[in-house]
This record gives sequence, structure tokens and C-alpha cells, in this order.
Amino acid sequence: MWMLVATWALILPMIFFAANGLFTFDPGLARTPAGTFQNTLTVVHSNTDRLIRAGIALLFLPSMFYLLLSNYRAVARTCAQQLVISAMSLWAILTVIWSQSPGNTIYYGFNLCVMTLFTFYLPHAFDPERLMRFLMLAGFLFMVLNALTAVFLPFYGTSHSEMGGMPALQGICIHKNACAYTTVFLIAPALFVRLQGNLPGLRRQIYIALGLIEVVLTQSRTGWILAILLLAFAAFYLTLNRFRSRDAAFLALLFATITGFISYGIMQNFQQLLILIGKEKTLSGRTAIWKAVMASIWKHPLIGYGFHGFWTGQRGESSNIILRVHWNPGFAHSGYLETLLEVGGVGCALIAWTFIRAIRDAAGALSQSRETYLGFYLAVLFLTVVVNTVESTLLGSSSLTWMFYLLACIGLGDKARELQMDRRPGRMAR
Repeated sequence: MWMLVATWALILPMIFFAANGLFTFDPGLARTPAGTFQNTLTVVHSNTDRLIRAGIALLFLPSMFYLLLSNYRAVARTCAQQLVISAMSLWAILTVIWSQSPGNTIYYGFNLCVMTLFTFYLPHAFDPERLMRFLMLAGFLFMVLNALTAVFLPFYGTSHSEMGGMPALQGICIHKNACAYTTVFLIAPALFVRLQGNLPGLRRQIYIALGLIEVVLTQSRTGWILAILLLAFAAFYLTLNRFRSRDAAFLALLFATITGFISYGIMQNFQQLLILIGKEKTLSGRTAIWKAVMASIWKHPLIGYGFHGFWTGQRGESSNIILRVHWNPGFAHSGYLETLLEVGGVGCALIAWTFIRAIRDAAGALSQSRETYLGFYLAVLFLTVVVNTVESTLLGSSSLTWMFYLLACIGLGDKARELQMDRRPGRMAR
């Protein structure tokens, strides 16, 4: 696959999305002397900054537009099949009508639509197994770029805590947490894919080890927890996959019961566990942000403040958040609250429907199929639910993690429809 020109044409936008469309060397970012990205009350972007960002986009995205135009019929068919996903992007753009920052809403809404269309193209270009191998190739390049940036451009590739200590890896991303959770998502396909060629087991182990090492070096507690949960989920799914359906259902019920007891124990000793991983009970100030954000959400619960239209510094409703928490968080530090702020309850309902439908499709597919790639899709759904408790990947306008979620929803839907067609009387008679 890596020897095909088309593969490398697709890799460029994947790297762009892995960095969330905003690389660590972006000149418009506010930084501490140690090189860490920080939010400020007023960040002014010059025309030079905008030109550089446009130049970076032109470097990475033309191949994507070419592929979309060349395969517009296949993309259009997927749009028609995935009406709710298409509606999410359209709703994000529609919020420009009441957005506090119409320019941001139009810009990021357009990016979201383009990325969604690109995601619709990928299942047309690759079957599920080849798609996972392609994602691994993109993941390997992402990890290599992170390592090279940290070694040769440490001001950009690493960040230092104000308390000192070992520098944290952030690679080509603007924050160590983004680097960590993106890497975890990119580890996921390696746990379920059927590799081809020489030494597939060794290649898989090297790839996973490289990803886990980088997650550890980010020093992101979110990334650490997410990686542990991913490995546990993969072990659980692959183990169940070896049993018959009835036995697997019994083991799943047993696992759910054990998980319930463990979760209860965690809740009873939550503060002690936070101290153990180096956090305090406020989760680095997140609880205060969540409380302040909820007050703003209740003012516009249904339609929000516009896609990427809430955080406008000392202008608009975000100024009330700054007054309450005494600094500018820049986002809600929760994907669910951030989505409510931007696109309201309507947008959240659309996302919830895609998740419910994906779970329904997964249940139907797993009742008749034992394909391991179904585990990859389920792992992505699981990671998305977990990571958005403290980070924001939902409706990411240039986000690889949001692309993974859409791919999971589309893949599970395609598999469910395929199995449903196979059960039709005419097909069975043949």
C-alpha cells in the first residue's frame, strides 16, 4: 500500500487532520517562554498568520479536493445514506445566523463539511481491513513526525511545566493532550487489523510500542487512562470473539457486573485515585469551568451560540466565563458541554442519534459476524465517549479523532445493511 501514489496523496490530509489543522509551529499561537501553547484574553491574528495557515492548508489539502471531485458520485451516495451525519455538518453552518462570531462559524463549518465529505470517500477507497492498514501508515508517519519535532525542534515539539521537571512531548500538535489522545486513536487499528507481508506480528508490536511510548512521554494523564482503557477493551473484545455467541453473551454480562463493582470502588475512592495520578479534586480547574459553562448553556439550551462562535475572549458570553474562573479556558474542557455551547441541544441530539444508531448496527452485525474490524469500530465509539468527558473531539472541524468516529458509524451501518441484504428471501434462495 505504501508504494502507491494514491496512498501518499491521501496521507497528506490525514497528517493535517491528525494535528487538528493547527501545527505546533503556527505563528499565531500564544506561547510561554518554554514553548507551551497558552490561551490569553486577547489573541490577535495578523494577516501574515492567516496567510501562513492558508499556505499550510494548500500544502496538505489539494490532493483531498482532487479525490473528492474525481469520486463525487460515490461521495454523493454516501451523503444520501448518512443523512444524519450530513445534517450535523449543515446544522453547524446554519448556526451562523445567530453566531457570536459569524466568521469563525463559516470558516470552521466549511472545514467540517469538507472533512465529512472526505470521510465519506474513504470507505469507497478502502475495504475495512485495508482502511485500518492505511490508518496505521498515517499513524506511523504521525508518530515519526512527533519524534523528529521533539528531537530537532524541542521548542516546538516539547512543553515544560511551570513547576519544572521533565519536558512533555507534544510533537506537531499544539498541546500534549491532543498529541496523546490522537496517538491512542491511531493505536486502535493495530489491535484489530489483519496485517499482510513479512513479520506481521513484529510489525504490529513495534507500532503499538512506539505509540504507547509517545503517549507516556506526553505526560498526559488523559492519554494514559485512555491507552489503558483501549488495551483493556481490545483484550476483552478479542477474547469474546473466540467464543460462541451464547457463551460470549454470558461472559459479556459477567464482565459488565465486574466493571460495575470496579466503577463503584473508583467513585468511592475518587479523590485518592486523583492524588495517585498527580491530580487534584478540581481536575486542574475543570470543575470550576464546567460550573461556569453550565450557566451559559442554560441561556441558549437548544441552539447554542454558534459553531466555534462562543469563545470570543472578552466579547460576548465568553466574557462571563472569564469573570467567573478568572482566566480564559478557550474551550469547555468537555466535548459534551462544548457541543451544547456551540450547537445546542439540537446538535447534541443529532450526535446522540448517530451513536445510538451505530450501537444498534453493531448489535445486528455482531449477532451474525465475527469480523475483527468490528472491534475497531466499537473501540472508536468507546474512546470517543470517554475522551469527551475532559477533552473536545465532537464535531471537530479538522479532527482525525472525529473522522474516526464518523468512519465507525459508517462502517457499522454498511456492515449491518450488507448482512440485512444477505438475509432477504431472494438472496437466500440463490
